[in-house]
Amino acid sequence: MKTKMMGIGLGLLVAAFLVVNLAQSQSVPQLVNYQGRLTNASGQPINTIVPMHFALMDGDTYTATVLWGETQSSVSVNQGVYNVLLGSVKPIPGSALSGATVYLEVKVSGETLKPRQRITSVPFAIRSDNASKLGGQDAGQFYSKAEVDAKLAALQSQLDTHTTQISGLDTQVTANETDILDLQGNMTTAEAIISNHETRITNAETKLAPVTVSGTDFIFTGVNVYVRSGSGATDMGAI
Repeated sequence: MKTKMMGIGLGLLVAAFLVVNLAQSQSVPQLVNYQGRLTNASGQPINTIVPMHFALMDGDTYTATVLWGETQSSVSVNQGVYNVLLGSVKPIPGSALSGATVYLEVKVSGETLKPRQRITSVPFAIRSDNASKLGGQDAGQFYSKAEVDAKLAALQSQLDTHTTQISGLDTQVTANETDILDLQGNMTTAEAIISNHETRITNAETKLAPVTVSGTDFIFTGVNVYVRSGSGATDMGAI
């Protein structure tokens, strides 16, 4: 791209070229190779060293927002030609080139050269740096497939161990349930025996109801009394 820009006060004529020089590697340098030509008011190329400020803007009006900027204090101009690497002082973030339109503004010794140059699609290759990122995070922030597989295998091993432990607990629970059923059966039998004794006690109490004790005498009321000895019984008849 070739553009002519006329300086405001110094009468400098500049012809500039934007070239992106990106390495073919995983890490993309945040640099843009910018080359321009400065002449005096008569159109003659100059030889000098000047401070230059570069800024990326989101428009070509005075209200435009600065997206990125840096100052290179000693730019060498030889036969009117200078070459700089934009981003060598302050790296250019990918976000600075994320808009639909981006313009480059150049200042030479404090003088703003006009018009601003619109950045074409080539410098936007800087944003390809995101190809090595996910959600803005470096690839190093994520696990590799081998690491994920290893962690999953470790988790599966832990799960298998817990499953075995749970199976052992199930066996113990089943055994405890059997013991409880046995105890319930024993309790049922004991309750039946107790009930039988209670019935016998009630019957004995009923039979003994007519008997009262007075000192060493047993008094029987309203019943027949039979006195038994070791050889038989004597019927005393009704009392």
